[in-house]
Amino acid sequence: MSETSTSLSPLTDNHLEFTVLMPCLNESAALAIGVHQALEAMRANGIRGEVLVADNGSTDGSQRIAAEQGARIVPIGIRGQGNALRGAIAAARGKYILMGDADGRREGVSTNLWLQQIAGGPPHQLTHLPDDVIADA
Repeated sequence: MSETSTSLSPLTDNHLEFTVLMPCLNESAALAIGVHQALEAMRANGIRGEVLVADNGSTDGSQRIAAEQGARIVPIGIRGQGNALRGAIAAARGKYILMGDADGRREGVSTNLWLQQIAGGPPHQLTHLPDDVIADA
């Protein structure tokens, strides 16, 4: 299990701006892409943050893949996406949390646009994303 977070400056974890949270159950086929895209979006937008994978008991090596890609993993003992989200929100170190999918369906362009909005202004601007991006989510 990894305790690594992607930080663009030598700040403590208490100063992370953002957590991209990904609930996960056996997502080894696409997890690396989702984690990579979220980390790259933060780097591209100058955001200090982490990718947090809420693992719901994967048996396919998802934890190892997430750690190798630079995510932090929090094991969630009770199955279900709601439980994974609650547990991961409690463990998140970022001031803001964006929930994504470990299988990569909602990452990439959407994550990048959300993070651009945060980097460019106050959180209320998050509601001003193009409709096609919101529809993809």
